[in-house]
Amino acid sequence: MTAVELANTHYSLQFLCFICSIVLLVNWILGITLLIPANNYDLIFFRGIAAFFTIPLPFLVMFDVPKKANWFYQPFLLGSVWCWT
Repeated sequence: MTAVELANTHYSLQFLCFICSIVLLVNWILGITLLIPANNYDLIFFRGIAAFFTIPLPFLVMFDVPKKANWFYQPFLLGSVWCWT
């Protein structure tokens, strides 16, 4: 593939990446509002760790971090998906 084809592929998949990050954000909002935490550890996880990994995702996609800093975005995305599996 040429450089132009790779750039076109990246920009065509960027919208899909943004939609997926919004789905994770909505999942976090539903988790905060609907789930009743059984103990303080669940509360810390939902409002702290999951929020840390989920809230910045749409902004990272908007500022094109997956292309500029792939080494940072991929583990960050892995952490977010791990929080919700």
